[in-house]
Amino acid sequence: MPRLRLRFLVCCLTLSLGAVLSSVAQEARQETQEESATRRNLSAIEAQLPLLEQEQKSMAARRADLEKSLTDEEKTEIEREITEKRARIREIRANIRSLASGVPEDSWAREPSAPRTLNEEFQDVLSPILEQLRSATSGPREISELREDITNWETRLTLAQRALERMTGYPPDEQLGPEMATQLEEVRKLWETRRTEAKGELEALQARLAERENDNEGFVESLSRGVSGFWRGKGLNLLLSILAFLGVFLIGRRLHALLRRHSPLHKRENVPVYARLLDLLAGLLIGLFATFASLLVLYFRGDWLLLSIATIVIAATVIASRNSILPYAEQIRTILNLGSVREGERIFIDGIPWKVETLGFYCGFRNPQLGDFVLRLPIREVIGLRSRPLQRKEPWFPCSEDDWVLLSDGVFGKILTLTPECVVLLQLGGSRRQYAIPDFLALAPENLSKGYRISTSFGIDYNHQAIATTEVPEILVRGIHRALVASVERENVKSVKVEFRSAGASSLDYAILADFSGEVARSRNILERVIQRTCVELCNEHGWGIPFTQITLHQATPPPSEA
Repeated sequence: MPRLRLRFLVCCLTLSLGAVLSSVAQEARQETQEESATRRNLSAIEAQLPLLEQEQKSMAARRADLEKSLTDEEKTEIEREITEKRARIREIRANIRSLASGVPEDSWAREPSAPRTLNEEFQDVLSPILEQLRSATSGPREISELREDITNWETRLTLAQRALERMTGYPPDEQLGPEMATQLEEVRKLWETRRTEAKGELEALQARLAERENDNEGFVESLSRGVSGFWRGKGLNLLLSILAFLGVFLIGRRLHALLRRHSPLHKRENVPVYARLLDLLAGLLIGLFATFASLLVLYFRGDWLLLSIATIVIAATVIASRNSILPYAEQIRTILNLGSVREGERIFIDGIPWKVETLGFYCGFRNPQLGDFVLRLPIREVIGLRSRPLQRKEPWFPCSEDDWVLLSDGVFGKILTLTPECVVLLQLGGSRRQYAIPDFLALAPENLSKGYRISTSFGIDYNHQAIATTEVPEILVRGIHRALVASVERENVKSVKVEFRSAGASSLDYAILADFSGEVARSRNILERVIQRTCVELCNEHGWGIPFTQITLHQATPPPSEA
């Protein structure tokens, strides 16, 4: 234990010493940054002073020229230049004051903000986070503008230096005429003035940029400060108002539940109508008291803006509640068989056709091919649907129970169970497959119980080409029909056709078409095999060859040298 205490004390001393050293280092670093910023500001102010003196001398010279001017045009031009010089002098003095104080000059002379509209105040209340995000980016936007100004003045300084370098390439004044020398001297002085101005502006902008970068707080700090400010003001008032509403509402509901539990009217088997009306009135009063409590909190907090907005929202809700009568009117119309869904018509629900049996608060729908199942839906779910009159011989479903179907994926079987939700298919051999109704319909079931056709093909050798279109089809028809009649009853074989289809790559192909009644739908696969077996037996009986796929190889003749 003593060792643990000693280690604990050592750790505490180490942490304390580290904290002290860190704070000392931070203070020293802050003092160094302040000294560096002071030196930088003084250097920028020194760069502004010659520029100010130069602009003042230039303005005095132009005033002297104004007194000597003779024409109105000259006076107007000189007055315009004097106005520009005066504005430039004010700008330089504002820069000096900003660099000396560290406060932008325009922040003191800011005009009072115009009164905000109700819409703007409403946006301030409902979207404070967005407002804080916009204010949080004001610092980075100002830094970006300063950097853009620095880039522009650097470009101007480069142009001024380039112009002065070009001026040094001209001959001396002795080699030029007096007028030419005077003009060139004026141009040189102009570009020297512009270079001095560019240097002063660059130093001032760079000092302001460094100061803004040091003073700019991070995005997280700015956002946190804005959110905390909101919750100390309107956010707190809004939270207290919501809590007052929930407290009164929950307490009222609890008291109402206790009254219902001990009320003799609610203990009856059939609750009277006036008891239901009293329950409805109690619910309305609880809502009104809860709303009044929330408004009362805003009133005592003196938040007139939120109080006004809450009053407007409540009034709009009351006005809009009148429109809620329209859906009930539509339901009444539907119950009276005057709406878009009417009894005895056909309607599609979830991709299945239904016949509208009854209309009421719960509507009944029936599909004649789905057995005795009745689909019941509340009247509100029927609103918006459309029905249409029935058409003669219109199918209700592709199949019924005990029908044999062939699906597009090759599955063949008997409908064992058929409900509005699923289909159970019994395959040969006893296995069962279950499909949801949409999946079953997507497989395009072919109902064989109403009659079907077997279409197959068969080919013989090219050695029998002479009788391929005359004797062979007749012999195949007679033989296949005889074999099919022997397998099933004659009345179930409706027709048998054999037609020459094409001359294939290695055989003469025939199309065999056999139509059957739905009574022998179960034997579809058996009958297809009977047809192929009979074709082979007829070939054996008449000596017809059955071809197989052949590949012919051509061997190239080798050159004489290789031979």
